[in-house]
Amino acid sequence: MKKLILLLLLAVSTIASTQVVTIKHTAYEIRFDTQIKEPLYTHYVLTKQMLSNGKARTLFHCDKAILCDQQGNESDYKGSIYDRGHLSPDDDFRANPATEVESMVYTNCAPQNKYLNRGTWKALEIYTRNLANNFDVEIWTGCIYGTQKQGSLLIPTYYWKLLKYDGKYVGFMFPNITPTSKQITDYKTDANQLLKLIE
Repeated sequence: MKKLILLLLLAVSTIASTQVVTIKHTAYEIRFDTQIKEPLYTHYVLTKQMLSNGKARTLFHCDKAILCDQQGNESDYKGSIYDRGHLSPDDDFRANPATEVESMVYTNCAPQNKYLNRGTWKALEIYTRNLANNFDVEIWTGCIYGTQKQGSLLIPTYYWKLLKYDGKYVGFMFPNITPTSKQITDYKTDANQLLKLIE
């Protein structure tokens, strides 16, 4: 009986420990929660050599690194007011067709207010690419989830981005709503608080 209880405890602890997984792609990695079916954050280093206009964007698809039913899908976004918001943006990987395809997976996106995605958040992504012309930029991008849902997915309350370049960290935090400002500097936050999210 004691052996059985021990085996059950080991099984439960194993299940709990595999809820959050690291998915490694060629140019970036994802810390992904298979229970909520969404990314916690992504991480990569953006270099000048990666910058390119490249070819047109490919279509979103299931990430074959995990089971398709452990991630979002097209039906979660159909008819939604939310975009499939990239954590690691497709435009950062267009220099290489294979890495561009790897960025277009459902493990690399979450419901994002379309005006945020196409507005101030896009401006931050462009700003980051401009930095990469002069520095190697280490990038973490993540979500803080609320309780409301879109389809089977939780809607992030906040999107955040942490940049490391030229020996310093810079952090940004955006409410997942229509932006009240077009200036990315209005969304700067304490980088040390964001560092705690990736420890």
